[in-house]
Amino acid sequence: MARRTKTVHIAEVVRHGERLIVPETMSYGDAIDMIERQLVAEEEERDTYETIPVSPYDGALALRKAIEQKFGYAENGKQTMGLFGPSGGVRMLSVDSGVNEKVDVPWGIFHIPVLENAHVCTGNDMAPADGHAVFRVHINAKGKFDRQIKEMLSLVRRLAVSESIYRGKAFELRFSDADGDALPTPAIKFLEFPEMKVIFRRSLEDEIADNIFTPILYPGAVKQDGGSLKQGILLAGRYGTGKTLLASSIARASAEGGWTFIYVPKPEELADALRFAAAYQPAVVFCEDVERVAGSERTDEVNELLNTLDGVDNKGAEIITVLTTNHHERINAAMLRPGRIDTLIFVEPADAEAAERLVRLYAAERLEDNADLTAVGTTLDGEIPAVIEEVVSRARRRAIRRSGGNAGVAITAADLKAVAEFYIKNRALFAPVTEKKNSSLEELGRGIGRELTAGVLQAAKHGGNGVLKPAEAGT
Repeated sequence: MARRTKTVHIAEVVRHGERLIVPETMSYGDAIDMIERQLVAEEEERDTYETIPVSPYDGALALRKAIEQKFGYAENGKQTMGLFGPSGGVRMLSVDSGVNEKVDVPWGIFHIPVLENAHVCTGNDMAPADGHAVFRVHINAKGKFDRQIKEMLSLVRRLAVSESIYRGKAFELRFSDADGDALPTPAIKFLEFPEMKVIFRRSLEDEIADNIFTPILYPGAVKQDGGSLKQGILLAGRYGTGKTLLASSIARASAEGGWTFIYVPKPEELADALRFAAAYQPAVVFCEDVERVAGSERTDEVNELLNTLDGVDNKGAEIITVLTTNHHERINAAMLRPGRIDTLIFVEPADAEAAERLVRLYAAERLEDNADLTAVGTTLDGEIPAVIEEVVSRARRRAIRRSGGNAGVAITAADLKAVAEFYIKNRALFAPVTEKKNSSLEELGRGIGRELTAGVLQAAKHGGNGVLKPAEAGT
């Protein structure tokens, strides 16, 4: 007698409505078996791992907010019986969220009571593309909570973007400590930039406005017009011309336009900062003295920076990279091409008109009414802002002395001109005198000249006409 084979009905068990619905082809016995298997599966503990490409603390804060919104529960930092035994527990880390502002984020192991004490472990992971720290969460819970956990993690991803600690703010970013050792998580220090006016030559101000401020303040119009928000700008010029002062103005414009401003104090970490910025765009990355990592030699460090600036992942990025250098001649030529550095802006010292505006800025209300600063501007033509500010400061003291000790007395154009002329004249006295070193050809010429002169003098002494014959000249 042939053995009968039992038909197994496969169906998905879904909770919906108030009725228990069984497929027409399934017997009640098969339905019971299916429900029992589902019951076992739902009681089994499962591990869920999720990596979110944001700063670890950004992800941890988003997780806390998601738990609060979805389950009405806020982790309070109490020690728990964690995934790794009784020693497990959570710490509430006080993390900077702005200038003089902090927020608590859960770090370590904690549980979610409404999910039958599902265990959650927060920590770091290394992004596979570049190895920098990103947020990672491990959740151990019963299978019946799969849907809630998936919904919660989806909310975490959205909150990490929409309610980020760092997005749209200005901060300094470091990946290593003072000794050069890698930090477990990036060190972020929020920056406060006082409102200040930066003055340059008019033509230079137009270049800066067109290439830096317009994309930041009007990104929609730039894109609608077919432009790209991914660009690289090199600010070149000698020391003190105002390149660093621009960082403050750019940071303020970034905050106004909703951009993230990232200041990179270590040029060696520029490539890391650019990768970090990808998670917080639109963003401006500002780094000084770039010649330290983009020198004339094509090293591995230079290649890494080039690949990061011009990488495939960055083609559609909304990242403006602003670099400065006092030695543009040392910059690797491979940096100066579209997709890497698109624009080279020479930051020159103030001309006469800009110098006059700087004097008015620094003197402010202390300047006499209707002062004609034409002559002062001419005197300070070509000077850097620090020199002009010093001239104004000394003019204040001159005005006090001139008035017999009256504090707050108005500064006159004559005060400014006298101080400016004295300052420049006095500075010239201390300028180093460099001895010109003659070339070998010049030395040879001087030597021949001395020999010829000696020969003429010798001939004159013996009554000759002072003209040497070829043989006497040693030719």
